[in-house]
Amino acid sequence: MAGLCEDGNEPSGSLKAISVKNGMPLNTAATRYGIARNTLRYHVNARAEMKNIGRPALLSFAQEREFCSRLFRLADVGMPLISKLVKRTVFTFYVSKRKVQTLNQGRAMKLNRVIVKDYFDKLEAIMVEHGFMGKPENIYKIDEKECRLTLHHTQEVFATKETKRLHLIAPEHGENVTIVTCCNVVGQAIPPMIVFKGKRRRPEWGDDMLPGTAVKMTEKGSMTCQVFIKWLAHFAKFKTVGKSLFIFDGAKSHLDANIVDIADEHDIILFCLPSNCTHELQPLDKTVFGPFEKY
Repeated sequence: MAGLCEDGNEPSGSLKAISVKNGMPLNTAATRYGIARNTLRYHVNARAEMKNIGRPALLSFAQEREFCSRLFRLADVGMPLISKLVKRTVFTFYVSKRKVQTLNQGRAMKLNRVIVKDYFDKLEAIMVEHGFMGKPENIYKIDEKECRLTLHHTQEVFATKETKRLHLIAPEHGENVTIVTCCNVVGQAIPPMIVFKGKRRRPEWGDDMLPGTAVKMTEKGSMTCQVFIKWLAHFAKFKTVGKSLFIFDGAKSHLDANIVDIADEHDIILFCLPSNCTHELQPLDKTVFGPFEKY
């Protein structure tokens, strides 16, 4: 292990140099620890408190120390590990295979330090201006999720054994509905809105819904500007009393002049997430719709 002695302690020179930096005289430290004054002076004057020889270590000092303690415990109970097993154990303990998240070029370019910092600076400024600091119950975020009503699978049919290719005429895509959800920072949720595809609502589509759930119809079962305006009115009925901060993304269906008017009418402060950054800056994607989609 790069940063440890055989007994698991820190390298002697650096440890004693820290004592000198904490006020111990150089000569006293040299005598007490049995280290040449020039060596100790070198460590005191070095910028880094830890000096390692050779290539950079894969593990941090804390990880090495933890891993060494495990090795020593195994040796104490009669299970010492050979070098090959140590390498394999390090890989198993600290390295894991992960599935990557596909990221298009536009999102990769927009999600950078400058844009993210600008977003949080503006968010902080608007929270201070309108008195939202210390009031998480008045800070809301909204997100939408399209869900399929039908799950497609290959149908089994009857035909002669000689038939090589079979076709079944069926819709290419399943019908979608949109779930609109919103909650504040302390986790209090607004009753959702479900957007179905069609012109006339069937009565049974409201069965088994959460109390207060709104059901709307659109041509494609997705959000529109008109429905989003109705959503703001729905939100106003259930939100915390007083001024509320409403954080949303810049989807096309959210961009309408009437949205500003109805927000002012209901004492709602609008704040938009930066474009192409919602996959990281939209908490509902990770904490609500992520687990929901997997389930």
